[in-house]
Amino acid sequence: MDKINTRCLLKLAPYMIIVCVAVMPFVAALPYPALAGWDDPDHITFNSRLAFSLENIGYWFSNSIISVYMPLTMLSYMLDHAVWGLNPFGYRLSNVLLHLAAVIAVYNCFRLLKLKYATALFCALIFAIHPQRVESVIWLSERKDVLCAALYFWSVYTYLRSAYSGGVSYRIMAFVLFILALLAKPMAVSLPFVFLCIELHYRRTGDWKRPLKTLLPFFIPALAFMPVAMMFQSGTARQIDIFRQGAVVIHNIYWTITSSILPLKLLPMYPRVEFTPVLITMLFLFYAVVAWLMYKLYLRVGRNIFIFDILTLIAAFLFALAPVAGFFQLGHIDYADRYTCIPSAFLWLGMGMLFQKYLAPVFFRSAMRRAIFTVMLTAYFVMLFTATIRQAALWQNLDSLIDYSCRTEYCNDMALFELALIKYRQGNKDAALDAAVRLESYNKNWMSPERGRELKLMALYIKGMIFFDIAATNEAYQHLKAAHELFINTRVRRAGIFENTCLRLYELEKRRGNDQVAQIYLQQYLAASGRLQHRNDK
Repeated sequence: MDKINTRCLLKLAPYMIIVCVAVMPFVAALPYPALAGWDDPDHITFNSRLAFSLENIGYWFSNSIISVYMPLTMLSYMLDHAVWGLNPFGYRLSNVLLHLAAVIAVYNCFRLLKLKYATALFCALIFAIHPQRVESVIWLSERKDVLCAALYFWSVYTYLRSAYSGGVSYRIMAFVLFILALLAKPMAVSLPFVFLCIELHYRRTGDWKRPLKTLLPFFIPALAFMPVAMMFQSGTARQIDIFRQGAVVIHNIYWTITSSILPLKLLPMYPRVEFTPVLITMLFLFYAVVAWLMYKLYLRVGRNIFIFDILTLIAAFLFALAPVAGFFQLGHIDYADRYTCIPSAFLWLGMGMLFQKYLAPVFFRSAMRRAIFTVMLTAYFVMLFTATIRQAALWQNLDSLIDYSCRTEYCNDMALFELALIKYRQGNKDAALDAAVRLESYNKNWMSPERGRELKLMALYIKGMIFFDIAATNEAYQHLKAAHELFINTRVRRAGIFENTCLRLYELEKRRGNDQVAQIYLQQYLAASGRLQHRNDK
């Protein structure tokens, strides 16, 4: 009996450690309020379709939210709403629990793929407490990340069980979890391709026909889902620069790998990629080193192991990253921490395999080496853990997120505009004016002429509003008039900007005695305000 109890404790010990450690960096953030912007109002705080009803359930299965089709995620919000109302604590607690479920699934996958207990546990914990997880776990609007990740990795786990044992029930369960993951976030379309890598790994044959035939039930819904997701994703409808987006993909693979291993410059909102000579040199060196390492591994392990173990794992990582690698220009960013949520697990699997196969025999030859290596790993873990706590603290409010995002010289242009608005609303006109000046001089090699006009418009608007408030009438008129003219040639439709511009110009024209011109601005203000009210009512 004692032996049985000891065995049970040994089996349960890794899970108990995961439960204790994986949630610790996020506990302090549980009471944080929902953000005043950045999608939280659309998803939760001002969402009128969170009450459980057949109408609302049908609505989420036939509509997207902020251009993402994710009905299962919205149903999870509805469940939270039924239990917690609008208390953000409950929604964030659900995020943490879903993250915990994903971590346990990742650990189980690592064990099935022959990582030893200690190695699998360490790699799973690194995945769990990495600072890049903060955005997915703490941000209420990123429920789709943790929900999709939990379903994604449990689907991988059950598929591994089916590949290992041949059980049909496991394959059916993997399929059900795959469909649910798709409904949580379109990123799960990569799963059949990951399963293909698993099939090649276990079959160890170059014959693609049998695995593809086996996976046909998975590929059919994935391929059918892609156009649905694309239809709802308005960002993909934009005209894109194929060459730039290809370069962005190359950068994002490099960034995902390097920032996962050594997260030195994490930001809540990253700037768009600017291909400077320094960055191009870094990319060249990185891929040259990777190619050299791959060549050395090929010589060391032989053809079969290289193809069916190493290349299949690399392919799984690339397939998992592909939906968010940057093929399409989406919004005002090219990459984000939340995009690493699923792909990084494959990266840590590879690191665990590399350590177990090649590094452990070298470092564990003597007690001194084991001690040094243990200290190094402990220091690395503590560094990531403390970095995660610091990152989580930024999510107390939108102001701290925006302010932190703009501390670098090459900050995101939209973050800079948000900073100018925040400082203006706070009455810190000097800081708002400084941000507007930075925005007006913002000029990067990725920018289109239209984007340049948009940034200039936003800078003129902020400066005009500041000059209006300090009664610098001529400067206010000059800047607001220029902003109004730019509205004709841009797609900026941010709520309140055009309306405020027209209202201030109406007042300025009245002061100048130009009543007829003032009436034109007043009519434009009333028309724009009516459209805004109509959108809010909807």
